[in-house]
Amino acid sequence: MIRLLLLSVFLVATSLINAQNARKTTVVADAITRKPVSFASVVAVGTKQGKTADINGVVSLTANDKARFQFSSVGYEAITLTFESIRDSVFLIANAKALEAVVVGPTDESDPRALAVIKQAIANKKINDPDALDFYSFTTYGKLYFDTLTKQAKSLFIKSKADSTAQATKPNYLFMIESIIDHQYKQPGLRSTNMVAQKVSGIKNPFVLGLATQLQYYSFYPSEFTLLGNKYYNPVSNAYKGLYVFRWIDSLQGDDGLYTYIISFRPKRNKYGVELMRGELHIHEKDFAIVNVNARATTGDENQIAFKQRYQLLNGKWFPEQLYTEIAFNPSNFGVATNDGGGGTLKAYNTTYLRNVNTLQPLSKSSFGNYNVTVAPDVDNKPDSFWNNKRAIPLSVAELTTYRFVDSALSEVKAEKAINGFLNFSKYIMQGFIPIKKVNLDLKRVIAYNDYEGLRLGVGLTTNERLMKHTRVSAYWGYGFGDKAMKYGGGIEQIVSAKNDIVVGASFSQDIALAGLNGFKPLPIPLGGLQRLFTNRADSVQKTEVYADFWLLKKFRSRLYVNYQDRAFTQGYQFALSEKPNAFVEALQVYETGLHIISSFKQGAIKLGNFFSFDRTQSKNFIDIDIRNGWLVHNGTQHQYQKAEVKYVRQLSLGRAGVLNTITAGGAINGYVPFSMLFGNLGSGGSRRTAGNVVVPATFQTMQAFEFTNDRYAALFTTYETGYLLQKAKKYGVVGVLANNIGWGDFSKAYLHNSLAATPMNQWYTETGAGLKFRSKSFNIGVLAMYRYGAYHLANEKDNWAFKILFD
Repeated sequence: MIRLLLLSVFLVATSLINAQNARKTTVVADAITRKPVSFASVVAVGTKQGKTADINGVVSLTANDKARFQFSSVGYEAITLTFESIRDSVFLIANAKALEAVVVGPTDESDPRALAVIKQAIANKKINDPDALDFYSFTTYGKLYFDTLTKQAKSLFIKSKADSTAQATKPNYLFMIESIIDHQYKQPGLRSTNMVAQKVSGIKNPFVLGLATQLQYYSFYPSEFTLLGNKYYNPVSNAYKGLYVFRWIDSLQGDDGLYTYIISFRPKRNKYGVELMRGELHIHEKDFAIVNVNARATTGDENQIAFKQRYQLLNGKWFPEQLYTEIAFNPSNFGVATNDGGGGTLKAYNTTYLRNVNTLQPLSKSSFGNYNVTVAPDVDNKPDSFWNNKRAIPLSVAELTTYRFVDSALSEVKAEKAINGFLNFSKYIMQGFIPIKKVNLDLKRVIAYNDYEGLRLGVGLTTNERLMKHTRVSAYWGYGFGDKAMKYGGGIEQIVSAKNDIVVGASFSQDIALAGLNGFKPLPIPLGGLQRLFTNRADSVQKTEVYADFWLLKKFRSRLYVNYQDRAFTQGYQFALSEKPNAFVEALQVYETGLHIISSFKQGAIKLGNFFSFDRTQSKNFIDIDIRNGWLVHNGTQHQYQKAEVKYVRQLSLGRAGVLNTITAGGAINGYVPFSMLFGNLGSGGSRRTAGNVVVPATFQTMQAFEFTNDRYAALFTTYETGYLLQKAKKYGVVGVLANNIGWGDFSKAYLHNSLAATPMNQWYTETGAGLKFRSKSFNIGVLAMYRYGAYHLANEKDNWAFKILFD
């Protein structure tokens, strides 16, 4: 009896507790637009205890029916509700005056409390930045969709995101992509992004994979970062915090008793530009880690970008949990027209959820490949059951109908084949090819120009994967109207290991070898290959080569090669293979072995298919090294030589103060070689060609082409671009440019070269200059004046000047 009584008391108590405390989940949204209010604050009235909604405005509460909660967010009127009156949605009313008072403020003075928290957050960045961890891994589920909005449709579209009844009148979006991606990271800077699956409305083509990754940014800790080609300056950084005003908004006490500080930020009134942002930061009390970020570009510009990030505490470290990016593209860029006479807006919405985060189980170096991004073979062929298990949240009605509508619409008009064809075409165009069924037209073989050949026309064809997946065969033919000579050649490449990206090949050519270029590929900087235009000397070379391409240490793309050349000199030039009398020859044979290494000190960007890789970002560090050992042979006489050359490109960001660009170059030859194999093409001045008025990187702007000849040299090319000297907000800016170039060289045994005036650069060559660059969101162009002084100053003063155009 007593036991029964005790059980009854327990059940009654339990029922009372359950009646007193219930759990509800609601969405905090804008009362007008129905858009979720990300990171809205929800505080129990009479306390400082509370929590924030997630990126989707979702917040879960546990309380009794009479408990009261205040819902608030920056720029909205606060609302207080009892727990029993909270429904599926809580709507906040926007208040522009409140936003002006709290965020904008009357002055550009930061709130001392807010600034103190920001300084602590900066001091703790090295601890809290996920990339400061030795390793981590996670899987993301991403959902990216596009829509075109008219003025009449905007309100309806926004409601459809949160209101199921409105979705019935908004049947689908324009385009949609879902993705599952595995991410890995390991110090120092190894990354692996494996595209496991994607689902695209209407089409199946892996080439669209890069789109989702380009429209999302995973961390708010770097001092500056780039999204969709636009650079942004982080307020949580020593370099840029002085550009912003910080305001204290509120603080919330969490379940652990610790506070989260809510701080708004905006640019100072005299600071503006496309790089600056405004928004809101939530920073945790204990370790001053970022908890939430809500930011957008400050300019009311053509392409508006906004992004949000939510972090979670995991194994003692704060790690991203949800990411969101929203981009409104300029309608005039797409020719969008509307019936109401207004412009339409193309908007992209990208939401990413991080799951299976691992910060405890170490990752082996062998799990990282040679490329940052790889693609699973069946990336586009996952069944519906796979997606039903992998989705972080179910698809909305509008998202479900997007697949059905777009799939059926494209099928009805038979557009899928055309879209896939266009995407494949784009893939080849980015590599310099035009696909023609099972072969590609090599565009670099169609038309070219240099001062030796003049205009060169031709054709080049290469097989593609439609014919052979692991083998590529190529052939080309060309004719130079200046030297009136035909050129031709061909080759074959075979993939030995697709996993390790090892390729072997052989080639044959009857062509020219331009003097002074030494086999370097164009530097990965604007106009890096322009130097070829000024080259007016060359040899006629018949060349046979075998080679192997592979990766060293995952970051250095290397080519080991062996070649044989029949090299004939042109323009009356003769070379002495020995110091004996009458040893001058007009042709000789060359046997070479060598190693060519290029690296941006990171893995390749993306591997897509067997022969295609892409690097869409301009590296801030790049090195090109060529080392070779060879023999010059003629009628039984031979001479051995060794040759090495290196070029190193470095870009150093100085924050708002500007950018310092340097190119360090140098080379040395042990032995002696013909003129075309020396280091002679270091100048880009004195040309009557239109291109001679353009700044050519890694050359002396006031030096004429082949003014000096060297068998060893060293040079440093430095350009400093200031921060904005003048800027019109939202449109353009003017920056200053300072340039200084210095170099030294030497040349021994000039008497071995006949019919050639060979002058060594055995004193320091110096030039300096200044200019202005006009920067806008569409293009960058400027002017630069360079002056030659020092040991090689010319008697005619005007010959020491070069006035050139700068391009980016």
